[in-house]
Amino acid sequence: MSGCGATFSYSEGKPGNNLIEDFLVPSLIPVSDGSADSYSSSNLHAKTSRFFLTTATDTDVGKISTRVELDFLLGNSGDERISNSWNSRLRHAFVRWNYDEGKSLLAGQTWSTFFNVGALPNQIDFVGPVGTLFNRQPMVRWTSGGLKLAAENATTRLNYAVSDGKGGFGLSAPVDNFHAGIPDLVARYNGKAGDLNWSVAGILRELSYDSSSAADAQMGYGLSLSGKWLLGEDDLRFMMSYGDALGRYLGLNAFNDGYVNADGDIENLDQWGALLSYQHFWNPEWSSSFTLSMAAADNPDGGDFAPAGSLGGNTSRRTRRCGITRRRSTLWAANSFTPPKSWKTAAMAI
Repeated sequence: MSGCGATFSYSEGKPGNNLIEDFLVPSLIPVSDGSADSYSSSNLHAKTSRFFLTTATDTDVGKISTRVELDFLLGNSGDERISNSWNSRLRHAFVRWNYDEGKSLLAGQTWSTFFNVGALPNQIDFVGPVGTLFNRQPMVRWTSGGLKLAAENATTRLNYAVSDGKGGFGLSAPVDNFHAGIPDLVARYNGKAGDLNWSVAGILRELSYDSSSAADAQMGYGLSLSGKWLLGEDDLRFMMSYGDALGRYLGLNAFNDGYVNADGDIENLDQWGALLSYQHFWNPEWSSSFTLSMAAADNPDGGDFAPAGSLGGNTSRRTRRCGITRRRSTLWAANSFTPPKSWKTAAMAI
C-alpha cells in the first residue's frame, strides 16, 4: 500500500489536464509568451497503491511464473468531493515460461522490450524526464541470455492540419488507435562491462491509417543505447534514442508517430531523445539526483499537413488550434530522505 502528497507550482499558468498531477506528461506542461499568471495546487491521494499477485511453479518442462499488478492512477471516474473513489487499471499481466537456464518465453503485458527500465533516473516522478523511452504493452517475447526478441502491440497516432481562419494552419488533435497490419518488432541485447550495465535496442514499426476516403502505411525504425554505470554508492544513468518512428515510445508520446501530408500519405518524423542522470548518496538515508534531458522532432510546418476533413469522416470535433512543438527539454534536481522505515520524503524542481 502507498499514498502520495504533493504540491505543484507552474510558472506559466494552469495545466489543461489534471493528468499531469499523477505524473509528469511533458506535452501537458503549460507554456505561454510570459504573460500567464503562475499557478499552484496541492494533491493528496492513495492512487499509487499497488496490488499484485505472483505465482511460480516448477514443472517437468521448466518454471512457469505469472504476475498480475494493478494500481489506481489515470482513473477518470474518481471524485475528490466526497468518497475519493478511483478505478483500478492494469499495469502488468503476463505468464513466463523458463524452459532452460537463461532462456524464457513470455506472453502478456509488461514493460516494452525497447525500454531499458534499469536506466530510468531515480526521480520522484513515476515516469521521469522527457528524453526517456517509456512503454508497457502486450507482447510475446523470447529471451536467451542477454538477447531479447519480441513482437509487441502496434498502434499509430498521427496529425493533420486545420485552418486557423486567418490564412494559417495549426496542428490538429491527434487521430489515433489505428492498428497496424504487423506488430512492432523489437530486438535488444543487455551486456555488462565491469561496473557498467548497458543495453542496445532496435524497433521496426508499421505506421498506418485507414479512413473512409484514404489509407496509407509506412515502415519506420528506432534505435536506443542506454545503461547504468555504478560509481561506488553513486551511479550515472544514460539513454540515447533516435529514429523516424519513436513516436509514442518517447517521453509519454511527447511527439506523435508521424503526420498525413496533403496527398494523404504518411510522413515519418525524425526524432531523438537523450538523458543523463547522476545520483549521489550523501549517507545511507540522504541522496540527490540531477538529470538533464532533451527530446526533439522534425515536425513540419502546418501547411504540409492534410487539411481537416480531407481524410473523410467527421473530423471537426477532433480538431483544435495550437502550435507545433519541435523540442522539449527538462532539468531535474531532487533530494530524497529514505529512513529504514517504509516511507520517503523528497523535494524536486524541474
